[in-house]
Amino acid sequence: MNKPDISVILPTFNRGNIVNHAIDSILNQTFNNLELIIINDASTDNTEQILNEYQKKDPRIKIINNQQNYGCAQSRNIGLKYINANTIAFMDDDDQYVDTETLNCLYNQLLNDDADIVISDYEVNGEIRNMNKFGKNFIFNISVQPGPFLQCILIKKTLIKKNNLSFDSKATPSEDWEFFITLAKTNPVVTYCKYNSFIWQLNQNSQSINFLKEAQSLAYICDKHYQQMVKNIGKKLMSNHYRRIARVYEKTESINQINTFYKKAFQQYPYSIKNIFYVLMVIISYNNTKFIINWMRKIRGMTNA
Repeated sequence: MNKPDISVILPTFNRGNIVNHAIDSILNQTFNNLELIIINDASTDNTEQILNEYQKKDPRIKIINNQQNYGCAQSRNIGLKYINANTIAFMDDDDQYVDTETLNCLYNQLLNDDADIVISDYEVNGEIRNMNKFGKNFIFNISVQPGPFLQCILIKKTLIKKNNLSFDSKATPSEDWEFFITLAKTNPVVTYCKYNSFIWQLNQNSQSINFLKEAQSLAYICDKHYQQMVKNIGKKLMSNHYRRIARVYEKTESINQINTFYKKAFQQYPYSIKNIFYVLMVIISYNNTKFIINWMRKIRGMTNA
């Protein structure tokens, strides 16, 4: 096999029933000069058997079997050690490329614009998420909010190796966002490809549905990158992150954390009417005022926590 132009990293754990969809969407790409590095994260179902069957049929597949379960973030780090291509793609075991032209389009865009990263659109629950603004002003917009997923990008290996970038397991399930914020520190050349690249399968078994872990990961990321984020977006927009974290904690009814993060939002920017409203509600008592909060959200057309 010639040296591949793209290395696709695919971690998987106990997805023997569906991982074939992700694998097929990669192997069926018209861009066939690729290698697929699958990290079997100590699966206990029939995943290993399925992966071995695929490897027998296609020499582009390389399988790494973890001896213990490390999680998706660390498994990606392991995968990075085995890549042979100068360009890297990522896929999750419950997602898949929209069609057979995805990698071809993204790769050509990356080369034509001489960029470090190309970001594309993606689909979730039948809705297209447009990533154009992240291609125009990546450093600012990635600090304002999460947006791209690893599955909708191509990235040059030199950018990762030169800056010793890796995935932070403590940021799971928001490790994508943490990785991109860290990436922004390198001032990369980012381009946008107007293409719907992959389908994000949001389901009840997804790790991102665990609201407690999500809130904790968002809080961890904001704490880890606080100085950089405030420098990029200012304290007013930073307060939005703390309100968001509080709202996620509302889904878990973690009263102490709800109070903490609405107060943090106010401390960041006490001139916001939203921040004033929420800090008053938690000072009075969230349990006694949450009906007011929900009523206000209903008036504004927002969903309740």
